[in-house]
Amino acid sequence: MSTVKNPTKNSTQPAGAKSGSSSWRRGLGWLLVAVSGFYALFALAVAGQTTAALVGLAEPTARAAPPLFVVHAVTGAVALAAASVQLGLLATPPRSSQRRWHRGLGLTYVTTAIGTSVLSLPVVAAFDVGRWAKAAFLGEAALWLFTTIVAYWHIRARRVARHREWMLRSFALAAFFITFSLWDPLLALATRAEAGASRAETGFAVAVLLGWLVNLVVAEVWLRWSRRSAQGTDGVDDVLGDGQAGGRGR
Repeated sequence: MSTVKNPTKNSTQPAGAKSGSSSWRRGLGWLLVAVSGFYALFALAVAGQTTAALVGLAEPTARAAPPLFVVHAVTGAVALAAASVQLGLLATPPRSSQRRWHRGLGLTYVTTAIGTSVLSLPVVAAFDVGRWAKAAFLGEAALWLFTTIVAYWHIRARRVARHREWMLRSFALAAFFITFSLWDPLLALATRAEAGASRAETGFAVAVLLGWLVNLVVAEVWLRWSRRSAQGTDGVDDVLGDGQAGGRGR
């Protein structure tokens, strides 16, 4: 599928506006990489501490299913870092000089995201948390696995636009580690004044749920806004359609 480009479309946009938009996006991209990189390093540090405890070089930890938790933390850190570089620093669609990086990072992300979500099952089962918190954890893992597989399936079928949409949903779930660390203390503060362990347990379960549900809602709002903004513009087929034109260049 090809689209007819309007040669006057971009000529009406001031050069300064284009430069400002590019700088703004580049800044957000680096911020995404910095925040994700920090949390990825933190996950690796926790995995290292747990490994040291397992081999007797440090005090034992209370981590659930320690050997599996180590692998879970490492693969999760790699997935988060790979996705942040992919979304934050590489062009969309990737330039010809970036395609090798795009494919390599994409394959790394898909592999580690699937591994992390599958390992979540035994790790969460061993968590010393309430059943609602476990259900929220498992819901996140199941959706992360599903969205990642669907995104990979679409790119294998050369449906590039659909692939991008599902990858954004997948990354929204990968960012759970980041957003949960924000919701957890907020909900802990909100329930601290209430007596009883059941209140704290409920607050923790809600924090787990909000940690990925809000991310998905934001991703869906962004996708719907992007579709509406593309309506009536040149290239709308590449945004809303199957992306066949982009797929042939991959």
